[in-house]
Amino acid sequence: MNDELKDFESWSADWQSVSEEAPVSIQGIRRRVRRYTWYAALGWAINLVLLTVVTIFAWHDGRPPIIAGAIAVWGFVAVATVFDLRYRRGTWQASGDTTEDFVDLARRQVVAKLKGLRFGWYLLAGEALFFLFWIPWVVSGKPDSTPAKYLLAFGYMTAMLVAFGIGLSWLIRRTKCRLARLDHVRRGLERLDRAA
Repeated sequence: MNDELKDFESWSADWQSVSEEAPVSIQGIRRRVRRYTWYAALGWAINLVLLTVVTIFAWHDGRPPIIAGAIAVWGFVAVATVFDLRYRRGTWQASGDTTEDFVDLARRQVVAKLKGLRFGWYLLAGEALFFLFWIPWVVSGKPDSTPAKYLLAFGYMTAMLVAFGIGLSWLIRRTKCRLARLDHVRRGLERLDRAA
């Protein structure tokens, strides 16, 4: 009886040390896993609305630079969507109903998000290169084009690209922290499994 009590006390101490190291809500992880699907659907819906608005605007305007801009937006959205579908593969549902399965799924989702955010830098560079040539084309096609309008257009696009770059950096840092927390929880669960 004394040995069983010591085993129980040892297991209890291990469990408490793990739970103190990793105070994470498993229900919170499950909610995040469910939210992941909704965020993906929301992103695709926003892309659809963006493409619709750009297409309608280009159709009504009819100028070649605007049509070329709409085609470029379609191209960038298509590339982003293909990559999005590729990196989200295998991140839709857990392989089981255990806590470990949901933690693994949450980790796969965070890794996929990190890949997507890193790809965002390449997409941002492609957009910057496109705007470098597209803005002069659009501004020069207007009868009242002046150097001030060129500077204003380039300044606006530079500010937008810098803002997106700052946002990407922040999201990457935040996602890396979430990945580290999930790895910590996973190690804690592995220790509990070994102790049991």
